[in-house]
Amino acid sequence: MKSIIVVGAGKLGKRWIDYILKEDEWEIKGIVEISDKIREEIKQKYHRIPLYKNIEEIEEKVDGCLIVTPPENHIEIAKKAILKGMNILCEKPLTLNFEEIEEIKEIVDKNNVIFLVNQNQRSINRLKVMREFVKSGKIGKISYVSIYFSRFMRTYDWREEISQPVLYDMSIHHFDDIRYVLQRELKEVKFCYSFNPPYSFYKGDANFIAIMEFEENITINYYATWTGNGKQTDWTGDWIIEGENGNLYLIDGNVFYAKRKENWNIEIEYLYVPKEEFEDSLLWTLDKFKKAIEGKFDEEVIGITINENIKSLRILQECDRFLKRREYGKGKD
Repeated sequence: MKSIIVVGAGKLGKRWIDYILKEDEWEIKGIVEISDKIREEIKQKYHRIPLYKNIEEIEEKVDGCLIVTPPENHIEIAKKAILKGMNILCEKPLTLNFEEIEEIKEIVDKNNVIFLVNQNQRSINRLKVMREFVKSGKIGKISYVSIYFSRFMRTYDWREEISQPVLYDMSIHHFDDIRYVLQRELKEVKFCYSFNPPYSFYKGDANFIAIMEFEENITINYYATWTGNGKQTDWTGDWIIEGENGNLYLIDGNVFYAKRKENWNIEIEYLYVPKEEFEDSLLWTLDKFKKAIEGKFDEEVIGITINENIKSLRILQECDRFLKRREYGKGKD
């Protein structure tokens, strides 16, 4: 059995705790929560689990530390946990202070610990099917990818207060998805724009647009909103991947390939998507964390290590820089 502490017991933290408690292969050795109010709630709900106000209070040796706090605290907590010999599983985004990236990477390497980031959309079989189809070469050379994501998302927490809620908290998933499906890396962010509709309940911009170029001259057209009042997309968004032999689509959870025939008729092939292995994608990530601690580094585990995740975070960083340069040019910085 593997032991773990959970740092952060807000809405998402409680969801993590509930799932871990159902797992026979994990034992929660402690919950760390700085808020007195939330700590009192936790004491009532999880009365058998030791409760702490800060990570320094923990003296017991544990296998892993799960960090589920707002992103500005991730790195500082991770550093303290690593010095206690803990392996790290961190919620995304890893950090929004991009100057911290190299520092934490050096600390991880120096202390020889495992550090995974919860990019749990890699567990979604629709994306796995698309990845394998692209890898097969059947679509031919890819020229263009469109991703449209629209959800109505109330969080009632720090996300509703920050300057770029959808970019900072959601788009990191989609940037990682793009890298995962295409097996290509970012070359350049061409254009970014964010805005906040007048009916938005967010203080920051809840809508984000980006045009990016990936390796092999693939153009990405990306749009995301958390104030969508119409048809809701899946969490992956809707995709169109245009290739020289046909187009690959992910629409409403269905994956299909459309090819124009010589007589101009369209041939459509629906691709089989297996049932998800885990009840929740958080359990997929927890399984990868266990495998990593046991030294079982398969392709899926490697994909969510800090070294790989930094490549997705760099896309977010470049988009953020573009937006800030744009604001500076308008005299708003």
